[in-house]
Amino acid sequence: MPATAPKGSCLVCGTETTKRCSGCGPYTHLYFCSTEHQRLAWPCHRWACGSAAHPFRLPAFSEKELDETMEMLNCKSDNPQVVGLVHAANVKLLGKRTGATDDEKKRVLRALLGHRVVFGTADDKQQSMNQRLSDLRVIRHVWLTTAVSGSDADDPIGFFSLRYHDCTSRVPTRIKDGQWHGASEWHSTFCHLLLVLAPIFARFPTRVKLDAFMSDPNKLVGMMQSFYDLRVAVTHIKEHLRAAVTSQERAFADAVLAAIDDPVNSCFPDLSPLSSERRLSQS
Repeated sequence: MPATAPKGSCLVCGTETTKRCSGCGPYTHLYFCSTEHQRLAWPCHRWACGSAAHPFRLPAFSEKELDETMEMLNCKSDNPQVVGLVHAANVKLLGKRTGATDDEKKRVLRALLGHRVVFGTADDKQQSMNQRLSDLRVIRHVWLTTAVSGSDADDPIGFFSLRYHDCTSRVPTRIKDGQWHGASEWHSTFCHLLLVLAPIFARFPTRVKLDAFMSDPNKLVGMMQSFYDLRVAVTHIKEHLRAAVTSQERAFADAVLAAIDDPVNSCFPDLSPLSSERRLSQS
């Protein structure tokens, strides 16, 4: 009898399927149930496809990121939120809100060129570089989607950095900095699940007025479909978290689930219809 093809859950929707990502095949087991979902995820998944699939690794800090970060650090705006983001970025990078020259900023940023965030490293210098780069990517992503009107899908690396930061905010330091990540295919899959959320979030209309949707039935249907897709994707993430096996994985999963399910400060506030409606009406 022919061997039965292994099955897994689609990264986008959680549907059981035998269709594996061929690029990730030699390294880990990642699945897409359809060409449609593979195409939807590809603009984000491509950054961690292949040899970067497991252990999960995002691309190194690039010249393009350096240029965009410089643009943010020098941004002038009357918007208090944007001003706060620029100040926060300068503090994270240089330890001061204002007064640094462009040469100072570039010198510090160039020290990050070629650096990758490595989960679970025991090296203090690597941990420090990880933290600085992750913080900058988080702030830059919020700046891009606030001051530049970009979408989550325009910056999947920043999107992942933001969501991973929020989801793991309650994970104990001994677990977050532990060296178990590299051997944990479960953790790598969790990271892939977060990464492919970016195009789903990008379709969720959080930057337009609610009345524009109420007056257009087609837009309203699209908004409700996006909201449903997001709930399905996050439900799939929660199912994956509950499937943790080792003690480190379970401790990590328990903390992330607590962050997701918090009724007041969830790391996925977009799942609350009231929160979404308030954000829509205020934009």
